[in-house]
Amino acid sequence: MALTDVRTYFRGKLDALGYSEWSDGFNSENIPQSLLDKSYHLEIGTITSATSSHLTYTFSYPLTVKIFLKGYVDPSGAIDDAILQSESILASILDTASRVGLDIKDVIPGTVDVLQFDASNDNDLILQMEFISIIMCVF
Repeated sequence: MALTDVRTYFRGKLDALGYSEWSDGFNSENIPQSLLDKSYHLEIGTITSATSSHLTYTFSYPLTVKIFLKGYVDPSGAIDDAILQSESILASILDTASRVGLDIKDVIPGTVDVLQFDASNDNDLILQMEFISIIMCVF
């Protein structure tokens, strides 16, 4: 398994749910309004190494998923919808059967936050979800 396979796994899951990737590598805040609804951005945290068997290396791979959603004129309803969408995302990403045959040994969910897009735009939302993937690599 390559370290890049984790992002590929998350992309596949999110694309299958109807989201489109905003692929700017680092800046998730420059997304155009025309692409804002149901887009996602993946941010990598610091990947750390854990135990080793001298052949197989275990890594902890933190990943933040940001889902951009339009709130239109009902931001409160959009918050409820974002929470509902988070449940679908969790069910898809945490599905153990979909990881069979991969070297992703576990996906641990962290926080789920619903945030306003920015201070001047509190109608649009960011559903921010934190995950840690445990992977095993042989080099």
